Amino acid sequence: SSSAPPAYVIPAMWKGARPVFAGALAVYPIWDVRRRRQPAQCLFTPKEKDVMMFQIGTNNWQRQGEFAPGSGILHASFHQTFNSMPGVKCYSIFPSKVQTDPVAEEGEEPNFKIFKLTHDIPICESVSPNSSFRWHSMSPEEFTKYTKRLEEEVCQY
Repeated sequence: SSSAPPAYVIPAMWKGARPVFAGALAVYPIWDVRRRRQPAQCLFTPKEKDVMMFQIGTNNWQRQGEFAPGSGILHASFHQTFNSMPGVKCYSIFPSKVQTDPVAEEGEEPNFKIFKLTHDIPICESVSPNSSFRWHSMSPEEFTKYTKRLEEEVCQY
């Protein structure tokens, strides 16, 4: 009996792909051959080196009294799950005009950051309980300014 980890394969259409974390967050699927092509129980098993991930959220997390939509709750759950996996370190940034950056705890630096806004979070939906600010209402200059500042903060972080 071998103690080797289960064999995971990436479907041919995903060969060479890397997970993309933007917007509502996406991860390419990994399948366990031994389970007749059913989704694997975990995304991967780190082998020779550790993995670092960085997620850019488009919605806030539910914390500090601010309501979060489903994608914000999903982002927070992904973040916590990835950080609970051996050999994985996940960092995240998400927008909010209400929340503040986490405070460093003894011996550990925070692994997420707030992209601070002076306006509601830009959204595409026609109805939202926590924002009335629409992407399509931005001028090209406002959009460029927003995305440039986000890029700079991600790189600085």
